[in-house]
Amino acid sequence: MVRMVILTLFGALWATTGLAVLQCTVEAETIPRNIDGELLVLDVGSLAYRGPHPAGPPITDAAQCAAACGQLPACNAWTFCSNPKGCGSGCKAWVAKHPKLPTQGIASPGPINADLPIQGFGPWTFPQTENGCQYSFDTDSTSDAWPFGLCSLKRVKDPKNPQDYKPSAAAITTESANKAAAAAAASEGWDSGTYALSADCQGLPANI
Repeated sequence: MVRMVILTLFGALWATTGLAVLQCTVEAETIPRNIDGELLVLDVGSLAYRGPHPAGPPITDAAQCAAACGQLPACNAWTFCSNPKGCGSGCKAWVAKHPKLPTQGIASPGPINADLPIQGFGPWTFPQTENGCQYSFDTDSTSDAWPFGLCSLKRVKDPKNPQDYKPSAAAITTESANKAAAAAAASEGWDSGTYALSADCQGLPANI
């Protein structure tokens, strides 16, 4: 599904016509896939919370993840885990290299201050686990899957033609490889989207 967002940009003209209004269309497409790109934030929902300690994932659907991307100037792509049982694998190996960020202050619910890229989970994962990976209430342990509600913010070179993440280092960027990666991502519960400027907005920043 493609969502069209109309943005009104104001700019002063040197001519005597005064204030000019330019309408631009930003195309935001959401599809079941795991887009590959430069990671800006691993899990934006775990960086802060409001009210009591998180009783569930702060970001619960793809639309909220897309909105989070739209608020970060460098972001033009995002990936969301929509499977309540977790998505994909490789979480434990990742967090072994990029551990969860500590809280800043005593049980502070405030936002975490960190420079991009933020490659580790924030301290406010749900439920609170040592590594942030998918938790099973049945076994009282975490699996190797990425957690439900994970919202990763990314940057891609071509938001109108993004590549799919291929976990195998031997995978080749071909049409067949991309189709296979997209099919695997869809079955695992991944949803992704990009923000791309239409032709009437060319020359403006990639993220508005």
